[in-house]
Amino acid sequence: MSSSYDNVVRSRQWMYRRKNPATKEVSQEFSTGLDHFMRFASMQPICQESGKMYCPCIKCKNIKFIPQDRCCQHLYCRGFVENYYIWFMHGEDVNITDISYRSSTNMSHPCDEGASTHGGDDDVRGPTPLNPYVEMVTDAFSEAGDGPGVEADQEPNRDARRFYDMLESAKQPIYDGCKEGQSPLSLASRLMSMKTDYNVAESCMDSFCQTLRDYLPKGNCAPQSYYETKDMLKEFAMPYKKIDVCKNSCMLYWGVDENLPQCKFCGENRFRPRKSTVRKFVSYKKMFYMPIAPRLKRM
Repeated sequence: MSSSYDNVVRSRQWMYRRKNPATKEVSQEFSTGLDHFMRFASMQPICQESGKMYCPCIKCKNIKFIPQDRCCQHLYCRGFVENYYIWFMHGEDVNITDISYRSSTNMSHPCDEGASTHGGDDDVRGPTPLNPYVEMVTDAFSEAGDGPGVEADQEPNRDARRFYDMLESAKQPIYDGCKEGQSPLSLASRLMSMKTDYNVAESCMDSFCQTLRDYLPKGNCAPQSYYETKDMLKEFAMPYKKIDVCKNSCMLYWGVDENLPQCKFCGENRFRPRKSTVRKFVSYKKMFYMPIAPRLKRM
């Protein structure tokens, strides 16, 4: 995967050669590459439906969702955000083995009046359809701001490695010759969904995992236990907060009441008795609060 990433970086050096050193004007290399990028991005379903895309210029940083012609103007005038060699916010499969584009002498600049961002099929290779688990990985990491960011001459950093590892588990077939889309990540997701839907015990999950490994072809990548299944999905965990609750459900120990030792309504103690002063305080009851903003982003 490191070799594939290096090939991507080498083939897209044009993204950061916006100006010609001699003339100080936008280079032809950058104009040609930008035309390729705009055609690729404009073929994605979200852009086809809305006419908008995330702008990867150095100011918008893939956060602003704007019309594609404005996005083109931003890129032409400002250049690309740092280290955006893999266009994962524009529908590109991150586990890439061949990234290339064909320069054409009759390419017009996409920001010139009358120029079209939609070329013929022979000008640019169309986007590879993403499977839902690849999209799930990309969404989760782009939400957290942990997308791949690495210099051309450096090894991927920790966050980039996590990103690539998750994508590898989304793309890797669970065994040779299996149905397309059947990966270790897809199996782990379905197993955890079953556990939640039917309240399956952890010991039963271990048996499920071991049975699957025994019955699938030799050399399969199915998770071996509930722990391994849960560990595979830990990067997708939603943030949450633990809040102590009165044992009689009178109140939450939250905000101005966060440090109260007793319920202000019924007087019940907040914490269980301690057998030793060394041990931590343990509340009688807790609730898990999931902040709404990350949930809406994930949806």
